[in-house]
Amino acid sequence: MPQGVLLQKLLDVGEKRLELMDRQGISQAVLSCSPGAEELPIADSIAVCRATNDALYQLTRRHPDRFLGSAILPVGDVDAAQKELERCVKEYGFVSWHTHSNYGDTSADHPRYRPLFHKAAELGVYVYLHPQLPKGQRYEGFGFTFAGPGLGFTVDTVTMLQGDLAGGHHHRYVPDLLPGRGVPDGAAQHGAGLHP
Repeated sequence: MPQGVLLQKLLDVGEKRLELMDRQGISQAVLSCSPGAEELPIADSIAVCRATNDALYQLTRRHPDRFLGSAILPVGDVDAAQKELERCVKEYGFVSWHTHSNYGDTSADHPRYRPLFHKAAELGVYVYLHPQLPKGQRYEGFGFTFAGPGLGFTVDTVTMLQGDLAGGHHHRYVPDLLPGRGVPDGAAQHGAGLHP
């Protein structure tokens, strides 16, 4: 988790952020939420994701020509998550679903989550896949240096993407998003570009 000055910059979505964007030639930014709400007990996750998305929408309204929203979803209840994504896109104009490479004991490539990717495709929004710390016995003992941003983020994200593509899940749900490739429009961070 970023600390100090970096954390303050990340949390600033006011004039200082706009000045920084202007200096860098960035006309718009997509605001999203960190992981955590996805792993809460289902009833709590539904309430926290909804409240977070509502708050995020209010932030985007301060500068609607500069800030766009990306929904966080209660993935533990796939039906509720689909409804929340649809609400965020249709009512708030959100442009993406910000998800993570794992949700504690499951990962985004599990077949149970395929309807969420299908819903994103149906709504025409992209999926922003952010890494999470790798979970499981295989990574115990490596410490934060390996399991964290240094290498763990890349390992977890690439493993999730490989499982998803090798399993052919996207071909069953969203065959026409990227012509000839059968994968949804999206972005993956922290080294996932290493994935072929």
